[in-house]
Amino acid sequence: MELPDVVKIPIEQIKEQDIIDVDVGINKLAVLTDGIEVKEIDNPKLIAKYEKGIKTLQKQLSKSKKHSYNRNKIRKKLAKKQRKLANARKDNLHKASNQIVESGNIIVFEDLNVQGMVQNHNLAKSISDASWNKLMDMCDYKAENAGKYTQFVDPRDTSQLCSRCGAAVKKDLSIRIHSCNNCGLTIDRDLNAALNIRERYMQLAWNSVKMPVDAPTTAHSIEQVGAMKQEEII
Repeated sequence: MELPDVVKIPIEQIKEQDIIDVDVGINKLAVLTDGIEVKEIDNPKLIAKYEKGIKTLQKQLSKSKKHSYNRNKIRKKLAKKQRKLANARKDNLHKASNQIVESGNIIVFEDLNVQGMVQNHNLAKSISDASWNKLMDMCDYKAENAGKYTQFVDPRDTSQLCSRCGAAVKKDLSIRIHSCNNCGLTIDRDLNAALNIRERYMQLAWNSVKMPVDAPTTAHSIEQVGAMKQEEII
């Protein structure tokens, strides 16, 4: 994977605290970390707020007489409700993307196949509501306008691998805590993924400029965050 933006920044000028790693999700819209501090952006789950009213109006519309005054009235109410949902989602994404871009100079996401993920009917509605692609697109153009960078890394197993020791810790989506039997790390699932995203970006960044094998890594940061979050959970 090429990193055209990374090579524009001399590797010695990349400071770890300038890198913000973002794990998008459903329970939380995004979990951000700079390797030390952690920020969470709530997911307002807007469909749940508007869905009942929209479904009620859709049923009323389907039962109304074609070309009637009442049908036209219901159609306008439905369109208004749908606009409110779209505007609320857009407003939330703008606020979230602003917060992400303001958090660092290099913003790293997983290179998710969102289109493929929505084929899972159990997740499709939640993923569409979270609008991950739109969020990442907003971050991309806002970062560019601010003279910052967005990067994307391989998403495979970022939630399943331990960010401290690399051991595989298999868990389904219902398991929200990462608990490693190999090294004892116990942290939030999304934070564990964000730390893995960070490590992959750093490895790509060093490899892209053929740095020496003893180049510094983010291991110390991962240990600090892991210990901090473990204490909080315990």
